[in-house]
Amino acid sequence: MKITEESLELLRQEFKDKLFKNGIKVCSRLRECPSFGKTIFDYAKNSQGAIDFLNLAKELKRRIK
Repeated sequence: MKITEESLELLRQEFKDKLFKNGIKVCSRLRECPSFGKTIFDYAKNSQGAIDFLNLAKELKRRIK
């Protein structure tokens, strides 16, 4: 098990339903877009990073309603 996975599991145990189900996976497009002065949506709107951010935003919107 990777350290990040172990850390995430500890967070899940401690905070249970307070954590978001959707996370942002690191991808090359997310690393590249700041060097071009663009958001992930302008740089690579169909990338996994953009999809992850949209899913997280949707989850956040559902929680605050």
